[in-house]
Amino acid sequence: MAEATIKLANGTTITVSGSAEEVAHVAMLYGGGSQPTAPSAKSGQPKEDIKAAATDGPSDDVDLSQIANTIFDCEETEALEKHILGHSDVVNKIMMCLYINEKYFNSQPALTTGEISKILSQLGISVATSNVSLAISRKANKYVMKDNVTKKGVIIRYSINRPGKQYFEEVLSGENVGLAKVRSRKQPSKFAGANKTNPIKSATPTPKGKRSTAYKPKYNATLDLHGLDEFSETYKSNNNSEHLVVFLKFLTDKASIESISGDDIYTCFAERKSKIKLPGSFMDTLRNAQNRDHLIVYERGFREITLTPKGENLFNHDIAKREK
Repeated sequence: MAEATIKLANGTTITVSGSAEEVAHVAMLYGGGSQPTAPSAKSGQPKEDIKAAATDGPSDDVDLSQIANTIFDCEETEALEKHILGHSDVVNKIMMCLYINEKYFNSQPALTTGEISKILSQLGISVATSNVSLAISRKANKYVMKDNVTKKGVIIRYSINRPGKQYFEEVLSGENVGLAKVRSRKQPSKFAGANKTNPIKSATPTPKGKRSTAYKPKYNATLDLHGLDEFSETYKSNNNSEHLVVFLKFLTDKASIESISGDDIYTCFAERKSKIKLPGSFMDTLRNAQNRDHLIVYERGFREITLTPKGENLFNHDIAKREK
């Protein structure tokens, strides 16, 4: 809505509100030369909303404050504070805005990158609009829908899609760490500063003649792997973690094994050694699949190995859909 202030010849000042054409017509009738001004803030309307309308185009009455308030007063608030707001992952914070807008406001309307930036700003999180756009176009691209084709001068509104909702609910439950890479700070070595003249001795020295025991996988000769080659050849797996996921799916779905151990997985690797390279350290392969990639979980001693929801998604939505 445009607005203009017109001063008449007798000194009377009138304010006209309406469409740009209506305001221009009234101004011409009364001989006023005022240009329509930007929309003024109505009672109770946050200034941020007015600014969003000026920078992002029509806001379709997006109540940014209501979305921000819902984040702090909804059934997911505790999980949001624990898994989203308490971490530095910007991508998850962006997905949070889209998730809340979809669940509680039915994405009516969807959000622009500028509006997402303003919601985060109201939460005390500073993320520039350009960085929101970058995160959506790169890391969160497959989890969002846009209402228009990306073109210069065209305003794009984003909403969360079904895979995005599933992904975000996994993050809220703690089953998924998120899309951004987790950076761990290097801890100083306990041997820092040691040299030949001033060696640092271990607090608990290993007894002479004994070495610390590490897990050494054994070949399970009793395991029935009939059909493993045909099953594995159906899918294109690119690394040890993905090979492991394929082997787990075979053992659970095809071989119908209820309790899977590290030895069983190692046996699958050994059977396929003519097609894939055996891991340099099989124990690290299991640990990376759980602690780094979050694809599997296991009990102490590498027993009771099962796929996580992320591992299931990797198999069903990525590996299974690749062209061999």
